[in-house]
Amino acid sequence: MEKIQQQAIQYQCCNKGGLHEGECLNLICLDKSCKNEKLLCSVCIQDYHSEHQKKIMPVKKFLAMVSEQLGKNSMVTVNSEEILENLEVILQGNLYSLKETVQAIAENIKELEKSIISNFKNLKQKIINQTQMSISMPQVISQIVNGEIQNIQNLQENCQQILDSVKQNNEKIEIEIKPDLHYKKFQQQSKIFQEQLKKFEKTSKVDFEKLGKIISSSLNSDIAQVLTDSNWKFTKEKCSTTITIHENGQKALQTSDGEKRYVLVDQPVPDDAITYQAFKIGLSGWVGVGLAVDAILKPKAYEFKNYTTVGHGAWIISSNQYTWSNSNLEENQKNTSFAFTTGAIVLMKFDPNKKSLEFKLKGGDKITKLKIPKPTQNQKYYVCANLCQNKDHVYLQQWDEKDNF
Repeated sequence: MEKIQQQAIQYQCCNKGGLHEGECLNLICLDKSCKNEKLLCSVCIQDYHSEHQKKIMPVKKFLAMVSEQLGKNSMVTVNSEEILENLEVILQGNLYSLKETVQAIAENIKELEKSIISNFKNLKQKIINQTQMSISMPQVISQIVNGEIQNIQNLQENCQQILDSVKQNNEKIEIEIKPDLHYKKFQQQSKIFQEQLKKFEKTSKVDFEKLGKIISSSLNSDIAQVLTDSNWKFTKEKCSTTITIHENGQKALQTSDGEKRYVLVDQPVPDDAITYQAFKIGLSGWVGVGLAVDAILKPKAYEFKNYTTVGHGAWIISSNQYTWSNSNLEENQKNTSFAFTTGAIVLMKFDPNKKSLEFKLKGGDKITKLKIPKPTQNQKYYVCANLCQNKDHVYLQQWDEKDNF
């Protein structure tokens, strides 16, 4: 990073003509949803990127951050060969269990087998590509810095390759080359996959699409949450002033009565993978759990306001059997859920692709289901709790693989 900071970058000039003529391509767009070219000049900002200017960063600062992250990830290629070998072993175990369990429905087995192998190959190729990118990225950065890439189209393509391997976290750039995490997710999802097969053995109707998605989820770009190892933490940055955080972010405690009720976790849920979360309830008066939109609640100081209509900022169920919906009036403030009290464990499942949010009590049968839109770039969803009265508290509970909807 120091080397780049002290070096003058040989910028290329913008090739768009007009007011762009002679302007340096010294800025980069970090918005992955943007379809325009990523390298831009000062005029490009207004012409093509005016709606997301906060996602624009100087090229030099961007390359310095990427280089710094590369230094921290220098060991990423060391265990890739071993991971690929272990993936092969897991694959064979999955295929054997699959054929042994559902041999009575051979045609469906063939379709599912193709899906598993395809996802395995995609994951294998993704790890290989990430490993190759980890090796070649420093050279590409050096070529950009030294102005060695004269062709603007090639320059844009190289920058796109770098962007595909990183993500922006607030003001920082982080490398997304993590084959070991893909392997861990694949390994744990495979274990769940085989347990599900044993259960499906007892029924004549098997949801093959669901089985395929269990394995394919290891390809998700966001692998922050593994089903059996939740990393969420309640945070002071996303809660009302009357709520305190304890036990390393796993417990949220209300210290007052009133409308200052919400507490959210530190990271949003994935928008392309199923999220599972369990809550352990410590009840004094009224508690709600579910998902919330930080962008809506933050301006309200995380208060529970205007809840009689939609747009209040959350999809939750409460201990008095009510449902609350940010988007669907027919499911808002309705007495259609189940009651829960101190010591109860409430299970939650969010499926963004099916646009559904489900709740049930651990050991219970009734399932409460809410309709919920997919998260957007401007409205990310966060695991949340709504604590109404003094001493109400909630724990983020470790997900048990035996708990299923």
